[in-house]
Amino acid sequence: MPITNTLLLNMSDMDLIAQGHAISHLHDLPYQVKVLTQDKKELYAREIHRYQLDPMLPVFQQGTRIDHWWASVTDYPAMRKLTLAVQC
Repeated sequence: MPITNTLLLNMSDMDLIAQGHAISHLHDLPYQVKVLTQDKKELYAREIHRYQLDPMLPVFQQGTRIDHWWASVTDYPAMRKLTLAVQC
């Protein structure tokens, strides 16, 4: 069944399995979830591109909660803040 809710669709690109794939939905999240200031939105835009190419991300272990994984990722502060806010 296709996802028709735009927020859920945009959040689906946060899945760690999507890392390295299309990021088009991630661009819209800061405008749907208002937790970042304008300067942090610009930082977020730069971070999502770095995140997609980062070969050194911590390994996601099966059974680990995604919010715990994102809490441990310190190289992407704007992405972490937005991701944790969306997961709450």
